[in-house]
Amino acid sequence: MMDSLRQRWSDYSTRERVLIASGVAAILLSALFLVVIDPWLDRLSVLDRQHAKKARDYEDLIRLEVQYRHLQDRITKLEQRLAKGTGQFSLLPFLEETAASTGIRDHIVAMQPQPTVPLSGYQETAVEIRLDGMGLPQLLALLAAVEHAPALVQVKRLQITPRYDTPHLLQVTIRVASYEKA
Repeated sequence: MMDSLRQRWSDYSTRERVLIASGVAAILLSALFLVVIDPWLDRLSVLDRQHAKKARDYEDLIRLEVQYRHLQDRITKLEQRLAKGTGQFSLLPFLEETAASTGIRDHIVAMQPQPTVPLSGYQETAVEIRLDGMGLPQLLALLAAVEHAPALVQVKRLQITPRYDTPHLLQVTIRVASYEKA
């Protein structure tokens, strides 16, 4: 069989030999591309997409780590403030003293303690204060004093409306809460 192929090959002209050789080479190159190179390129593109996704995931993880550390620091600071006020802090007397020191005592319409609410190992004590006829500077002084309380105190709700008859004076409702470990 090899002899007959050699005989046929020698019977072909140079031009036919070049044409047959180039056809066989094209078939071999096509087969090489289909069997080796194309799957390799497909796998490479899949790996590139996975790499890009993993890079985004890594950036998200770094961002979450920064947020987590920030929140951990914030929790630590809040627990330190919470520990400072344990036992000796009472919200209602603090608000009365703050109202007197900021000069808004005569603007207080009502100061109502709210029921104590347990929250995940903590206890929230809240007071709702309604004020009438006060100016914005007085309100800001009150909020600054609440912000700098010796214990963990937070303004839970703040509603400000100008008075109808004198728009430069305000009607304010504030819900202030303090926290302590249960």
